[in-house]
Amino acid sequence: MKIIKTCLLLGRKQDTLKIKNKILKKNWKVICKNKIIEIKDLDKIDLIITFNYRHLIKKFILKRLKRPAINLHISYLPFNRGCHPNFWSFIENSVKGVTIHEIDNGLDTGPILFQNKIFFNINKKKHNNFFKTNQILNSEIEKLFLKNINQILNKKYETKKQVKGGSFHYRNDLPTLMKNNWKIKIKNVIKIFGKNHTHATKININRVFLRELRLSDVNKNYLSWFNDEKIHQFIKKKINTINDLKTNVKFHLKKKNVLFYGIFLKKNKKHIGNIKFELKKKSYWLGILIGSKNHRNQGIGQEVINKSIKWIFEENKKISTISLIVKRDNINAIKAYKNCKFQMQKILKKSDEFVMVVKNPYVTQVKF
Repeated sequence: MKIIKTCLLLGRKQDTLKIKNKILKKNWKVICKNKIIEIKDLDKIDLIITFNYRHLIKKFILKRLKRPAINLHISYLPFNRGCHPNFWSFIENSVKGVTIHEIDNGLDTGPILFQNKIFFNINKKKHNNFFKTNQILNSEIEKLFLKNINQILNKKYETKKQVKGGSFHYRNDLPTLMKNNWKIKIKNVIKIFGKNHTHATKININRVFLRELRLSDVNKNYLSWFNDEKIHQFIKKKINTINDLKTNVKFHLKKKNVLFYGIFLKKNKKHIGNIKFELKKKSYWLGILIGSKNHRNQGIGQEVINKSIKWIFEENKKISTISLIVKRDNINAIKAYKNCKFQMQKILKKSDEFVMVVKNPYVTQVKF
C-alpha cells in the first residue's frame, strides 16, 4: 500500500510501540525518536505525536510545523501539568485521568482534544502503588488514542480551551523518597507526608495554609514582590528575573537544615508570602516575609508564626529555641513577635537590630 503521510513519534520505544504499530496500519510512515529534535528532523514530517517524552519542543520548531503537535498526557488537565502527574494526583487529592491535547508554547497548556477521568481505589491490590496506577494510566491513554486515531491523524476533531486553575510540577518537586521507589504503597506515602515536616505537609491556619515551597511556585506573581522597596530592606540578594528567583528557591530547597514554606490563601490558593526555619545546632532561626502588599498589616504574619512555631516545637522536642533578628525601628514586627511570646535576647549594635527568642515549652531549663 502507498504511504500517505509521515508521523514523528517522540518518546521511549517501550511506551510508544503499540501506538506506532496502529499508526503504521493506517498507511502512515512512523519515525521514532527520544532525543531533542532540531529543524532537520522535520523533513517531510506531517504530524508530531509525543508520549512520555522528556524534552520540550522548542518554540521555533513548533512554528515550523504543518499542524499542531499532539501530546498524550497521563493527567486530567489542567490538573498536574508537568512532571510526575500520577504521584501528585494522589498527594494533592486532585482529579485523575488522561488527556490528549495540542502542544502550544506552554507546558501541557494546549487545547484539549479528548480526555477521560480515571478512578482508583488505593485499598485494592491492583491500585495500591504508584507503579500499578502509572501502568493503568499509560494503558488508558493508549486506549483513548486508539479509539480516536482516525480523527487525530486526519485532524477531524474539535478542541476546547483548558479551564483556568489546575496545578503544575517540576521534576525537582518530586520528594527524594520517591526516586526509583514507585512500588511503594500509595497509602503509606500519604501517611508519611501527613506526619513528616517535608514536601507534602500542609499546615492549616485560619485564613491561610503553609506547605513546602516548590519550583513550580515561581511565577510572575511571586517575582512581583521584589519590585517593592520595602522588600529590598529585608532581602539582601537582588532578584530581578524569574531565573534569579528559581535559583534562590533552589538554593533554599537544597539545604537539608532549612524548612522553606510558602504562605497561601485558603480561598484561592494565592501565594502571598514565605516563612523559613534554618536549623543551627539545637535552635531554629526564623524568617518571614509577607510579599503581597494587599495582605500586610492584617495579622496574617502573627497567625502564621504562632501556628508554625507551635508545630515546630511539637514535632521537634529536641529543639530548644526559635530565634529571629528584627530591625530596632520595626515597631509593628516587634509587637507581633512579642504577641507570639518572643523575648528580647540581645542588641546587635553594628546592624541596629534585636535578636528575639522563644523557648520550647517541651524543653526545660532553657537559659537565654
